[in-house]
Amino acid sequence: MTDRKPTYPHRVQITKEDGSQEIVTWEYADNPLVEGTPLSKANLLDDTTGALILPEVEDPTVNQALAALGKKANALGSVTVSLPASGWQGGQSPYTQQVPVEGITAEWIPGTPIAVPGELDNQGLIALREACGHIGKIESGEGTLTFTCPEEKPQADMTLKIPGVM
Repeated sequence: MTDRKPTYPHRVQITKEDGSQEIVTWEYADNPLVEGTPLSKANLLDDTTGALILPEVEDPTVNQALAALGKKANALGSVTVSLPASGWQGGQSPYTQQVPVEGITAEWIPGTPIAVPGELDNQGLIALREACGHIGKIESGEGTLTFTCPEEKPQADMTLKIPGVM
């Protein structure tokens, strides 16, 4: 996006009904109560903000920046997975469990899992908290998430909500 740089600022050409033309200097004469923010590149999308949103585009427009932000917002999300206690692989640490997750790609970056307790009593909540604490790493793949427990194998079934970004 680039500011207009006229040779003759505030001049406009008026074409009358008879076809004759006249060049005049145009200025506001509305005696504003509030001056308002000037319409300029710096006020719509300055270079620093444009570069943060679309670093690959040299001089993005406001429309391009808003579209890119929309795509980035849609890349945020979460998935819910179930990890049964019987699903952990490995005779000794580390223990892993891979689950299929539709729509996940290797580029998806998982965040910190959140336990979904469901209808658990107090003992069940304690077991769930302990089981979640054993997870040390979550890796995304094409259509999968792989959970790794570096020390102990979880002894409780877990349902987890995993936030992430693309």
